[in-house]
Amino acid sequence: SDTEQAIIFMLKRGGTALEEAAKDPLLAGADGLAFGDKTTLYVNSFTTNKFVRLDIGPDGKAKKVVELKTSRPLGRPDGMRTLGKDRLLMAENAGVMSIVTINAQKDTAQFQNLKEGLPETPGVTATKGMAWVLEGKLNYMDDGDKKGQDPGTFKLYAVPLPKP
Repeated sequence: SDTEQAIIFMLKRGGTALEEAAKDPLLAGADGLAFGDKTTLYVNSFTTNKFVRLDIGPDGKAKKVVELKTSRPLGRPDGMRTLGKDRLLMAENAGVMSIVTINAQKDTAQFQNLKEGLPETPGVTATKGMAWVLEGKLNYMDDGDKKGQDPGTFKLYAVPLPKP
């Protein structure tokens, strides 16, 4: 993603250069990306707190960009990982890690918070029934009082995943 230019790029199988797949104002701040299936890409925006779906055509270009209605406001969403066709993990820099269930027919996303009160969390992955949430310490890049200082040790937080 090109966060500042609201563009999503794709590398086609066998390709050697990225190609523009979508450019849309809804993609402003695009950051977290996760495929639902071969023709569906989910994108969240760190800066606008939007969650969108791209319907991808056979040529690798977005046929449609749809803003999903979320069950709650998002707080600087970032990392995402696919759990299944209509289920994702999402980490938010507001300190929340959730399972997201998508209803494509209604263009909605239901959030089930699994862990709150985390530090800034830009990344998440899952393995063997556990979500692993990464501490980001992004304020060491931007905060004038902390900029340039050693952020110290980074932590991973283990969050058990509920059975599907």
